[in-house]
Amino acid sequence: RHWERDEEGVIHFDPAESLETYHQAVNPLAEIAGIQSVVKRTLTLPEHLTTCRQRQDWQRLLWELPPIATQQMDGQTILAPAQFYSQKANIENPELYSIFPYRGHMLGKDNLEIGQQTAVQAAMLGLTDTASECVSQNRADSQPFED
Repeated sequence: RHWERDEEGVIHFDPAESLETYHQAVNPLAEIAGIQSVVKRTLTLPEHLTTCRQRQDWQRLLWELPPIATQQMDGQTILAPAQFYSQKANIENPELYSIFPYRGHMLGKDNLEIGQQTAVQAAMLGLTDTASECVSQNRADSQPFED
């Protein structure tokens, strides 16, 4: 009831932003991944705590969500911040919210290769060598504290 739908009944988030990074976005990943995460966990509640109607509504919401956006980079499919995005104004990585904190892409799930990795995301994906390299690089790039 709250969101616009396209001609096929799929939710269409527009106008939207992708976190504070992209000030114009259509179907931003963070919102879609967040809704998916919450709804999937809600559906695991014991049935005596919910009604049949609630469960049907939650399942329908999952079906009506647009897919997580992806894009091609260097011949590889990776997560995208949104289906369409522009006006970059920050340096957050909204495309990585599907990995952390929402855990839509992680070790034990399909399509690990589409996650661009920072140290946190690499660790969540079980890519220990990449996580270690990221942490080492971050440490090398840091400035020492001065008294």
